[in-house]
Amino acid sequence: MRNSYFFSGPCGVGKSTLAEAYARHLVDQCGKKQVYIIHGDDFHAGFVETQRRVGADCPGFQYWPDILRFNWECILSVAGKALERGLDVIIDYVVEDELPLLQQLAAPHKARLFYTVLTATQEELKQRLIQRGSSDLIERSLFLKNKLEQLPDNQPYLYDISGKTVQQEVDGQLMDEGVAQLFVNQFNGRKIIGTVGQLQFEVIQYRLENEYNAKCRWEPVSLYKACWIESDDAAELEAFKKRKYQYMAKDREGRDVFLADSNYVLQMAQMDFKHIKFHFTSEF
Repeated sequence: MRNSYFFSGPCGVGKSTLAEAYARHLVDQCGKKQVYIIHGDDFHAGFVETQRRVGADCPGFQYWPDILRFNWECILSVAGKALERGLDVIIDYVVEDELPLLQQLAAPHKARLFYTVLTATQEELKQRLIQRGSSDLIERSLFLKNKLEQLPDNQPYLYDISGKTVQQEVDGQLMDEGVAQLFVNQFNGRKIIGTVGQLQFEVIQYRLENEYNAKCRWEPVSLYKACWIESDDAAELEAFKKRKYQYMAKDREGRDVFLADSNYVLQMAQMDFKHIKFHFTSEF
């Protein structure tokens, strides 16, 4: 199945850098023969404008709404042609209200869409833009940062690239609901990462290796479902944790999680411990 990867975020956050690095990762590490990368700003850069002020009624002049519409038409057209040829596509550009366009692009080509919204602290964005000689973009970048972080559709896809240790990288944004969860097994202390889809393991491995120069190796574990547990009956909760000790874990917030290894085991646990509530997402 073909994939389309889209990196959004404010000016200076590192969209193009990550897109380039991830394209190289797919080719070098994931067995892809070719991928096609699209830098959305390249279409914008094609407009060479006069330094003189242009009035609102200048025939043929492309104003910002026209340029933005042109850019998106080009991005979607080129991406569609690449997908038609069986290529994975990586795109970086600021997505404000255009997420439905990306979904419409993926659907007819039966491609999976992987969407990430990069963000950072205001100070980090300022420093990045100053270092690359683009201090004139700071105001625009901070405006986009606030807008993108507040858009409801972006909430599951936000990824803060501000300086972190490797542990914070694993325990932080990547572990948010819908992307991945980190569990620490209470029996042997091993860390277990659960994700929605195989690709997320590749994304985590890529970021560890390419952003922090930290190697990692995955070992599959046979588990059916992670269940967050709670109860008003402290004695029953403690009895459950003792009986299921080798299957008990903590999430990154220190909450109890039962790692059921089969549907049968889960059903029996629910029948035997009727005063325990089993939650199948971390939001309860």
